[in-house]
Amino acid sequence: MEPGSDADERGQAAVTAVGKQAQRCSKSAPAGKRLHELMPREQRYTEVLLFTWQMIADAEAYIAMTEDEVEEEYLRAGKLHRYDLDKERQKRISRIARRWPPPDRFIPEISEYLKLIEEDEQDDGIHQPDQ
Repeated sequence: MEPGSDADERGQAAVTAVGKQAQRCSKSAPAGKRLHELMPREQRYTEVLLFTWQMIADAEAYIAMTEDEVEEEYLRAGKLHRYDLDKERQKRISRIARRWPPPDRFIPEISEYLKLIEEDEQDDGIHQPDQ
């Protein structure tokens, strides 16, 4: 998802909606509480919702794209040689996981997915610092 794209805007709207929903569902968490200030159960619930809504927003954007549009996206990024339809879903999940880390053990395969992107970046000479 590119910053400023429709998918990113929908994702941000989803995050806002999820935050409001989490506050409504969490009676012990007063409005305006930060994620790290929540009780552990509330924090995990909120993290799961945030990650899930980001995944849904990205999936909707990806489904709406044709294969040619996906290839064009890679071409604009200068990484058309990295495009692999079989691994695209895992790469999209790992990009979201970097931005919105899922709770521990939510996706057991996430480390394998992150390796796909890390390998691409190492091959291209790009290093993304851990967040």
